[in-house]
Amino acid sequence: MWFGTIGEGIITWDGAEWGKKTIYSGLTSNYVNSISVATDGSVWVGTTTGVTGFIGEENVKYAQFEGNSVTSVNAVAVGENGEKWFATYGGGISWLYGDDWRTYTTDDGLPTNHVSVIVIDQNGVIWIGTTGTGVVSISGSTWNTTTETESTVISDVRAIAVDSNNVKWVGTADGSIFKFDAQQPPAPPTDITGESWENEGTTGVTLDWVHSIDQETISGYKVYRSKYPVFTQPTITITDIPADELEQAELTKTIYLGSVEGNSFEESLTVPGGEYYYWVSAFAGEIESEHIIFSLSVPILVGVEDVFPQAVSIKGAYPNPFNPSTTIEYSLPRAMDVTLTVYNIAGQEVSILKNGYQNAGTYSALWNARGMSTGMYIAVLNAGGKLVTKKLLLVR
Repeated sequence: MWFGTIGEGIITWDGAEWGKKTIYSGLTSNYVNSISVATDGSVWVGTTTGVTGFIGEENVKYAQFEGNSVTSVNAVAVGENGEKWFATYGGGISWLYGDDWRTYTTDDGLPTNHVSVIVIDQNGVIWIGTTGTGVVSISGSTWNTTTETESTVISDVRAIAVDSNNVKWVGTADGSIFKFDAQQPPAPPTDITGESWENEGTTGVTLDWVHSIDQETISGYKVYRSKYPVFTQPTITITDIPADELEQAELTKTIYLGSVEGNSFEESLTVPGGEYYYWVSAFAGEIESEHIIFSLSVPILVGVEDVFPQAVSIKGAYPNPFNPSTTIEYSLPRAMDVTLTVYNIAGQEVSILKNGYQNAGTYSALWNARGMSTGMYIAVLNAGGKLVTKKLLLVR
């Protein structure tokens, strides 16, 4: 058992002996706000000046969060894949997976940056308690905020617990307790496979996937397509924009269970060759699951002259100016070795986005500049010995 204290670090009890952990044994501070145990047995401690993870006999400390100046951590949650969520008071939420940091604030959908508690339920849904603005749940790319239930206001949330039936119990500062057992987003499909094909001057794509584990309760699946690897929920129906020009995901088909397709999808594409991205989600009524991505290269149409890029080029960067990421699109007239590198204005290399052999076609590469300073950067495409550049403006 682990007991957090204010000023004395952590008191431990192993059933036989008492112990103590302080800044001298790895804590970032002796003022402890929260303790969380991950499924792998590691223990994560949020303090007033960061987070310490105790992994067996070792520990790892995070006294600074990339992209977030606030390090007073009210709560820590660890997902089944090892991703970590740090709830801060004033800085929103910091997310860490491997070496990749992200920050979620009011700019991303949080109703406030003052977060008091964060937990993950049995379906992988993130539940967030805030100070003054209720409860937030995140499932995949879907954010929902609840500020009242049965006409009772949910305000200053201090605790959230998930029981064995996956029911969420929410405690507030005024002594109220609320119960959340409404329908949650279904589990997404898994193991997507696919192939592209060419037949009599037309290219096409076929996808297959394993049914959602909630197959008995879902309505079906939705398939989205885009030229860019970042999913953006469609806000309008796109009918007249060619697939190769899409800057957001397009809902290409809704497949209902019991239909001929079931858990597969096929479409014909008369578009230039290149890499395309597909997302598949499960849905139940109006509630949609996380979107699972699959990418593949569409072959170049033989005999159709205008689909071949005419030269090595960087077609553009979308968006530009940007914050914090942009997608760089480039074209190759033939198969060749390719390196796509980003440099700062001083000529220092900051990121290598592509490095290898690629066939003729149009491709895209995502650059996430999180942690980089505001200013001008240069994307340099070296393909077949030819250099092409593109200016990129990062604006914080």
